Amino acid sequence: MRPECSDAPITVLIIDGYEADRRLAAEQLTHSSSRYRLLEAPTGKTGLAMYRAQRVDCILTELTLPDMSGFQVLYSLIPPSRRPDIAVIMLTRLTDCPFREVVLSSGVQAYFLKSSIDGNTLHKAIIDALAALASNRPQPL
Repeated sequence: MRPECSDAPITVLIIDGYEADRRLAAEQLTHSSSRYRLLEAPTGKTGLAMYRAQRVDCILTELTLPDMSGFQVLYSLIPPSRRPDIAVIMLTRLTDCPFREVVLSSGVQAYFLKSSIDGNTLHKAIIDALAALASNRPQPL
């Protein structure tokens, strides 16, 4: 079933060391859809522990975190030689970031500059990421 057609909640884990950015993303998603169940983590280590402890549909992570890089989080979620099992969207404050192509080729479904994202765009990116992930999974017989 396509994510936009379901009534099931979408659990999104926001991993971001910038508290104001984390809260803004949560607020934007809450205004975009009532289906979101939002979890917040201020560090990569905390976020990865939360991901392992409960069902999460999508992770929004900052590229620069206080305790590790967003790449370290990404590679913990999606080892380089595997297809993604989780939708990951990377956000950053870095305006001159040379890593965009590397991030997108590493299994991330979308990459955004925080200053250019709004709630509707973020919502659409999550729905698209979940749909792309679902279409790549083997279908049950």
